[in-house]
Amino acid sequence: MTERPVGPEFPHPVIVADLPAGESRVALVATAAQRDALARRFAVPGIDRLEARLVLTPESGHRDLRVRGQVTGRVRQACVVTLAPMETAIDAAFDVHCRSEPTTPGPGGDLDLDPTEDVEPLEDGTIDLGELVAEQFALEIPAYPRAPGASFDGFATGAGDGGPEDPPPNPFSVLAKLGEKG
Repeated sequence: MTERPVGPEFPHPVIVADLPAGESRVALVATAAQRDALARRFAVPGIDRLEARLVLTPESGHRDLRVRGQVTGRVRQACVVTLAPMETAIDAAFDVHCRSEPTTPGPGGDLDLDPTEDVEPLEDGTIDLGELVAEQFALEIPAYPRAPGASFDGFATGAGDGGPEDPPPNPFSVLAKLGEKG
């Protein structure tokens, strides 16, 4: 089996040092060929639309970059209940800090990381905005999509029907029944 390289199916590299001071606004729209390539990568039947509106703000003297944005689109999937084809709308905001320097350990060897901050590395002062958008889009694709109205009717779902609320069978219950007969 031949392995294909991952990305960049939706390339849009930006050199942080070339950005003007202050905020810059960028709109990205994936072509049909780019959406098809991303659909293969994300293992979904198709991506009908992928767009992003971004606000780029250089930080730390143009060494780092903050990217705030909104990614929208439509992805084709199969319902996990019925296996019928369905579409899922994607509409998500994100805020990512792109750093040129990796975080270095502080005193005592601990990394000073903010768990609420999403950080991406800059490679040679460059960030691929298309790849960043593709990653944010992929994070929003439901792993177990369910079509509206699809349900698990007829399957075990409650007490007494073997569902998750039932206690496991007691292996000693057979012995207890034997003792009752004697």
